[in-house]
Amino acid sequence: MVRSVQHKKTDAACWFCIAALIALASWTPLHAGPEREGQVPPPPLARLDVFNPLPHGVYPRDAAPPRILWEAEGGAGRWLARIDLPDGGAACALTTAPEWTPDPAAWEAVKMRAQGRECRITITRLDERGAALARGTAAFGVSPDPFDAAVFYQQIPLPFLAAQDHPEQSRWLVADPSSPEPPRVVFGGMRHCGNCHTFSGDAATFGMDIDYDKDKGGYVFMPVAEHMTVGAAQMFSWNQYRPEQGRVSMGLFTKISPDGSRAVSTVQEKSMFSPLDDVEFCQFFFPIQGHLAVYSRADGTIRPLPGADSTDFVQTSPAWSPDGKRIVFARAPVDPQLVEAMGERTFLPPGEDRIEDFNARYPYRFDLHVLDFNDGRGGNARPLAGASGNGMSNYFPRFSPDGRWIVFCRAETGLVLQPSSELWIVPAEGGEARRLECNTDLLNSWHSFSPNGRWIVFSSKQNTPYTEIFAAHLDENGHASRPVLLDRLGHPRLASIIPEAADKSILRIQGIELARP
Repeated sequence: MVRSVQHKKTDAACWFCIAALIALASWTPLHAGPEREGQVPPPPLARLDVFNPLPHGVYPRDAAPPRILWEAEGGAGRWLARIDLPDGGAACALTTAPEWTPDPAAWEAVKMRAQGRECRITITRLDERGAALARGTAAFGVSPDPFDAAVFYQQIPLPFLAAQDHPEQSRWLVADPSSPEPPRVVFGGMRHCGNCHTFSGDAATFGMDIDYDKDKGGYVFMPVAEHMTVGAAQMFSWNQYRPEQGRVSMGLFTKISPDGSRAVSTVQEKSMFSPLDDVEFCQFFFPIQGHLAVYSRADGTIRPLPGADSTDFVQTSPAWSPDGKRIVFARAPVDPQLVEAMGERTFLPPGEDRIEDFNARYPYRFDLHVLDFNDGRGGNARPLAGASGNGMSNYFPRFSPDGRWIVFCRAETGLVLQPSSELWIVPAEGGEARRLECNTDLLNSWHSFSPNGRWIVFSSKQNTPYTEIFAAHLDENGHASRPVLLDRLGHPRLASIIPEAADKSILRIQGIELARP
């Protein structure tokens, strides 16, 4: 498994040139030709691992220059980095750091000449005389389809207890993957706990969980603007909905309708939850009670959603179809033993347990169901063939922008932060589900489609315990490319989570301010 590497700024510029000009002595195989009698053959080159890009990853045609990263065993050194193009040209650089970001002009030339075909990156470690010591390669491609979207996401310290105890260290950022500029922090330093965020389909409306004025059910629901001030007038509380006295609501996994007129969420919930003293997998969490309710922006009411409001099931993790006519959600039978195990507690003490221990002790599996919204009247929930009854836990569904597909997470058990979580795709009407080709080795979760439907962003722990954001191309038949790391969106000591791809109009957000209660 690949793990984190030290990132140092390269001190070398790159240039674009034809292959004939870079057939340097340090590049051509050493001691080529027949061996002379008595001559000692050179030792074989040591292997060098390229961490980024992942093998056969595909970049959008509008992607900014990536940071190419490789191992640096032995400390400081000199490396020759080279991208060979399908037509024989190349881009190259000499660097004394184990990374290289191609010059923007060279990268544009690479993308223009490589669309639909693969390039090969070769990294060669050189000794002080320029002789090759180690070599590694990685192939990558460039799609003709642009990403053409911005990404809004959160960064938090790890483990979860640190984020919970220090909410002021969490921050929200907006990034343009086509720009070499770093992501912009638009919200941070908050003394309240904040969590999941989302946008309407046209990116004109913004929503986010905030425990405002000591209310765990507080929710921001407001128009997107350059400068956004959040106060009581821009919020409502899921605790306005109390069909059962004494039960409160946090409002889990809220999603705004495509037209921005409504929000759907899990309410009246009780959850299995334990914070874990583990940076990599630092919480065990899934709801064991709860149903779906819908907030109407027009009249400020919150009503249960018929067909997803049974007390015999836990109903959670909803998502809207692009036309707003259907909702897909995760459902599982209420387990009285789990409810009894939690009792009145809000969390389970972790002790020395890891998430694998909790998964073995409390296995729980969700199936996806689809429900006609019927302007809030609901109907009969139908199991989604291919994402239900498969002996696995199916959750976090998202419709593709054209409504043809549903991409969801599938794991052996559970719902949040599962090591075995993978991205799967199924026709929106149900059918055969397939494992997406973009999955990494460890944790694939919390995905979002770009508005043009050709790209999907998701979170992974492929490289480091501090979650990073990847992107993968989706073709018209629902097949994914190998992913590429959106390296500018990461931070060496903060987890980058909940990536939401949205129209580039959200780049106008300069700042979000929380007014005092």
